[in-house]
Amino acid sequence: MQKLQVRLLSITERVGMTLTWKQGKKLVEDAAPLRYRGSALTVLQRFVGKAYSPTKDDVQQPFTRSLSSIRKGVNVKERQFYNLLEELHDVVSYERHGKKITYTLNLESLSGLDPEAVLKAEEKRNRERRTAQARQKRAANRPIRIAKEYFATQDILTLTEGAGI
Repeated sequence: MQKLQVRLLSITERVGMTLTWKQGKKLVEDAAPLRYRGSALTVLQRFVGKAYSPTKDDVQQPFTRSLSSIRKGVNVKERQFYNLLEELHDVVSYERHGKKITYTLNLESLSGLDPEAVLKAEEKRNRERRTAQARQKRAANRPIRIAKEYFATQDILTLTEGAGI
C-alpha cells in the first residue's frame, strides 16, 4: 500500500504540467480501479492506451481515433459504449465526427484519490455485509435450536416418568 501511495504522489506532483503517456497509464492503472469498475474501467484504460503519440508525449491533448477500434477492444455495442462515456464524463470529454471520435483525457480528478480511504470504506462495507449475513443465519437457525432443546427435554421427561422416577 505504501508503494502505491508513493507512486501516486510522484505522478500527481506533475499533473499541472503535461502528463506523459507512461505516467497517465500508471495513474489510470493505480487510481482508476478505486472509482470505476468493469467495462468503464476497461474503456478508460483503452482510451489511455490509444492516446499514445510518438510526436507529442502528452496524454491530456485531444486525440482523434476511429470509434470502432476503441469499441472492439472493449467488446461493447454502441449504446453501451455511450453509456460508459457518460459514466466517465469527469475524466473523458469527447466529440463524435461520423465514425471518428475526438477525445481529451482529464486525469486530474484521478490524481486526487486517496487509496487508503477508499480501501478502508470498502473493508467497512464488507464487514457490515458479513455481519448482516451472520445475523440472518443465526436468526434462521434459532427456531431450530429452540425446538431441538424443547424436544430433548420432553424425551428426558417421558423417559423418567415411564421409569417411575
